[in-house]
Amino acid sequence: MEHSAGEYGEKLNAFPKYVLSSTLTEATWNNSTVLSGPLEEEIPRLKEQIASPILVAGSGLLVQGLLASGLVDELRLMVFPIVLGSGRCLFGESAEPASFALTDVRQVGPDGVAVLSYRR
Repeated sequence: MEHSAGEYGEKLNAFPKYVLSSTLTEATWNNSTVLSGPLEEEIPRLKEQIASPILVAGSGLLVQGLLASGLVDELRLMVFPIVLGSGRCLFGESAEPASFALTDVRQVGPDGVAVLSYRR
Protein backbone atom coordinates (compact mmCIF):
# COMPACT_ATOMS: atom_id res chain seq x y z
CA MET A 1 0.00 0.00 0.00
CA GLU A 2 1.43 3.35 -1.02
CA HIS A 3 1.08 6.41 1.23
CA SER A 4 1.31 10.04 0.29
CA ALA A 5 3.23 12.68 2.22
CA GLY A 6 -0.14 14.23 3.08
CA GLU A 7 -1.29 11.03 4.77
CA TYR A 8 1.87 10.89 6.88
CA GLY A 9 1.45 14.55 7.79
CA GLU A 10 -2.14 13.92 8.86
CA LYS A 11 -1.05 10.97 11.02
CA LEU A 12 1.79 12.96 12.58
CA ASN A 13 -0.50 15.89 13.34
CA ALA A 14 -3.01 13.54 14.99
CA PHE A 15 -0.45 12.08 17.44
CA PRO A 16 0.17 13.82 20.75
CA LYS A 17 3.64 15.39 20.78
CA TYR A 18 5.79 16.42 23.74
CA VAL A 19 8.61 18.93 23.50
CA LEU A 20 11.21 18.94 26.27
CA SER A 21 12.53 22.50 26.44
CA SER A 22 14.14 24.89 28.89
CA THR A 23 13.23 27.93 26.75
CA LEU A 24 9.76 27.33 25.24
CA THR A 25 6.70 28.16 27.31
CA GLU A 26 4.04 27.08 24.84
CA ALA A 27 3.81 24.80 21.82
CA THR A 28 2.17 26.02 18.63
CA TRP A 29 2.21 22.74 16.70
CA ASN A 30 -1.02 20.71 16.69
CA ASN A 31 -1.45 18.35 19.71
CA SER A 32 1.85 19.51 21.28
CA THR A 33 2.72 19.98 24.95
CA VAL A 34 5.86 21.60 26.35
CA LEU A 35 7.61 19.75 29.18
CA SER A 36 9.95 22.06 31.04
CA GLY A 37 11.16 20.07 34.06
CA PRO A 38 14.24 17.89 34.30
CA LEU A 39 14.37 14.94 31.91
CA GLU A 40 14.65 12.50 34.83
CA GLU A 41 11.31 13.73 36.23
CA GLU A 42 9.32 14.53 33.10
CA ILE A 43 9.82 11.27 31.20
CA PRO A 44 8.82 8.86 34.02
CA ARG A 45 5.74 11.04 34.67
CA LEU A 46 4.88 10.92 30.96
CA LYS A 47 5.35 7.12 30.89
CA GLU A 48 2.83 6.83 33.75
CA GLN A 49 0.28 9.03 31.94
CA ILE A 50 0.26 7.35 28.54
CA ALA A 51 0.05 3.66 27.70
CA SER A 52 1.50 3.76 24.19
CA PRO A 53 5.22 3.76 23.35
CA ILE A 54 7.03 7.10 23.42
CA LEU A 55 8.92 7.68 20.19
CA VAL A 56 11.82 10.07 19.72
CA ALA A 57 12.42 11.31 16.21
CA GLY A 58 15.38 13.43 15.22
CA SER A 59 16.96 14.42 18.53
CA GLY A 60 20.32 12.82 19.21
CA LEU A 61 20.82 15.04 22.27
CA LEU A 62 17.52 13.88 23.79
CA VAL A 63 18.37 10.23 23.07
CA GLN A 64 21.74 10.68 24.78
CA GLY A 65 20.01 12.13 27.85
CA LEU A 66 17.42 9.34 27.93
CA LEU A 67 20.12 6.67 27.66
CA ALA A 68 22.28 8.30 30.34
CA SER A 69 19.25 8.39 32.67
CA GLY A 70 18.30 4.75 32.00
CA LEU A 71 14.95 5.79 30.52
CA VAL A 72 15.15 3.82 27.25
CA ASP A 73 13.37 0.45 27.09
CA GLU A 74 13.79 -0.14 23.36
CA LEU A 75 15.91 1.24 20.54
CA ARG A 76 14.77 1.12 16.91
CA LEU A 77 17.53 2.22 14.61
CA MET A 78 17.00 2.79 10.91
CA VAL A 79 20.07 2.14 8.78
CA PHE A 80 20.11 3.76 5.34
CA PRO A 81 22.63 2.29 2.85
CA ILE A 82 24.13 5.62 1.79
CA VAL A 83 27.27 7.51 2.72
CA LEU A 84 26.84 11.23 3.35
CA GLY A 85 30.15 12.14 4.94
CA SER A 86 31.04 12.92 8.52
CA GLY A 87 28.50 13.41 11.28
CA ARG A 88 27.93 13.32 15.00
CA CYS A 89 27.97 10.18 17.11
CA LEU A 90 24.39 9.29 18.07
CA PHE A 91 25.34 7.93 21.46
CA GLY A 92 27.88 10.58 22.43
CA GLU A 93 31.60 10.38 22.88
CA SER A 94 31.45 9.61 26.60
CA ALA A 95 28.31 7.45 26.71
CA GLU A 96 28.15 4.83 29.42
CA PRO A 97 27.79 1.24 28.21
CA ALA A 98 24.20 0.00 28.13
CA SER A 99 23.09 -3.58 27.49
CA PHE A 100 20.48 -4.06 24.79
CA ALA A 101 19.64 -7.30 22.99
CA LEU A 102 18.85 -7.40 19.27
CA THR A 103 15.21 -8.51 18.97
CA ASP A 104 14.29 -7.84 15.34
CA VAL A 105 15.81 -6.98 11.98
CA ARG A 106 13.68 -6.12 8.98
CA GLN A 107 14.05 -4.44 5.64
CA VAL A 108 11.60 -1.70 4.76
CA GLY A 109 11.11 -0.50 1.24
CA PRO A 110 13.00 -1.46 -1.91
CA ASP A 111 16.16 0.55 -1.15
CA GLY A 112 17.61 -1.72 1.54
CA VAL A 113 16.72 0.41 4.55
CA ALA A 114 16.97 -1.80 7.64
CA VAL A 115 15.20 -1.35 10.96
CA LEU A 116 17.10 -2.85 13.90
CA SER A 117 15.20 -3.28 17.18
CA TYR A 118 16.96 -3.70 20.53
CA ARG A 119 15.43 -4.17 24.01
CA ARG A 120 16.85 -3.94 27.50
